[in-house]
Amino acid sequence: MITFNREPLLFSLPDSLQVQLLFSALEAEKPNTMQFEKDGKDRMTLRLINFNSPMGSGSAKPIPVGEIEGRKLFLNFIVYALSADGQKDFHYTWYLEGEES
Repeated sequence: MITFNREPLLFSLPDSLQVQLLFSALEAEKPNTMQFEKDGKDRMTLRLINFNSPMGSGSAKPIPVGEIEGRKLFLNFIVYALSADGQKDFHYTWYLEGEES
């Protein structure tokens, strides 16, 4: 998925869960970090700060972001910076915890 004009990405998932991704740059020398913000019962924002490497940077392993129907939801991603004006190439996979038999 390629971002456009620094617009956030919004994922609408089952159970009315929404996850918004915001990309921002603070101080150029700081490492990349993630901040989670809960925006009500069914919405959260994941702020990706200083993910500016053209070589790519992302989560080292799937990160928990919520639950759907009582099962844990995880996100794994990598971000490639395509240009200095903030355009990103965002690769992602959602994982849903398996059901117990």
